[in-house]
Amino acid sequence: MPAIDTSNYYPLLRDGRLPELEISDLTESEWVQQHLGRPVLKVFNNILAAHLEHNGQPAGKPGCIVLLVAGDEATAK
Repeated sequence: MPAIDTSNYYPLLRDGRLPELEISDLTESEWVQQHLGRPVLKVFNNILAAHLEHNGQPAGKPGCIVLLVAGDEATAK
């Protein structure tokens, strides 16, 4: 079962520094995936929740919001 990652790593703003991640060649999602032992999918991390709440429209309507889902495993996406 994949884990859903809705955020980005913000070491100075929110998360504090994770030295193990910062010295690694891995992306934050790859690093988390290794620690969880399951696939990690990035979703909703490119839009503010308020934009979805106030500006979202159903699929096919003018002004609908398109969101990307990224992950290495097609079945998990």
